[in-house]
Amino acid sequence: MSPVTKPREPATRVMIPKLIRSVSSKDKPTGWTATTRTGGYHAHPHIDDRSRQHVLGQVEYYPLRLAYASTIHKSQGLSLDRIQFDFRNHFAGSPAMCYVAISRCRTLEGLRLVGQPEVFAKKCKCDPKVARWL
Repeated sequence: MSPVTKPREPATRVMIPKLIRSVSSKDKPTGWTATTRTGGYHAHPHIDDRSRQHVLGQVEYYPLRLAYASTIHKSQGLSLDRIQFDFRNHFAGSPAMCYVAISRCRTLEGLRLVGQPEVFAKKCKCDPKVARWL
């Protein structure tokens, strides 16, 4: 089965724990007015149950980084486990761009091509010996 028509792998579920960063002190700060806790969220200064410290400020967040995509040029020189290459854009037809993009992937299993196989064969400039595998 060619990589273009390969079915999608089932999505992997990853549990990401919430991170908590806080500014705290063992000593009671001047003018301290602690409030009672509402559930797991602290909107005001409070005393941490575990560390028994006075928490002045706190932020809770999920450690996620927004990532749209990497350009072919930015990925040049990288070896990646999984890539998705959308060759429907006119830029992918530039000489050697298909090669640069798909050669970043370490394995064929990690490569996902988006577009029609016929279009890929036209855009990808390759040796005739290799063309039979497209």
